[in-house]
Amino acid sequence: MNDLSFPFGQRAIVSLVNNFVFYLDRKAKAIYEKMHRAFLVHGIIKRYAGKMPDGWRMGLLEYLDVSSSYVIRKAINGLTFLEIPGYGKDFYGKCIEIHDKMIQGNEKQQILSELEISE
Repeated sequence: MNDLSFPFGQRAIVSLVNNFVFYLDRKAKAIYEKMHRAFLVHGIIKRYAGKMPDGWRMGLLEYLDVSSSYVIRKAINGLTFLEIPGYGKDFYGKCIEIHDKMIQGNEKQQILSELEISE
């Protein structure tokens, strides 16, 4: 994304690096929040895929290998690799823990009933 503008009384205008321009019916805050969340998710996926940074304080923009623009820098807001949620792989560990409980015969029914789910 190369530019993002909000003309008064009009829809947001998004301009990409390849000169493609389109309109969005969203406010600036919502656009930047969704971009921020998307970059964090991208970082989590990349980390779980095994790509580690050259340095622990590497900026998220550099870690994701994303082209820099004012809009992207504003969305990332100076985040670093260390600020990606679940750095200690607790998210992945929790998923494995739940999965292990689900495949154990007696606990599966208990978990389903606690979640009020019927098979």
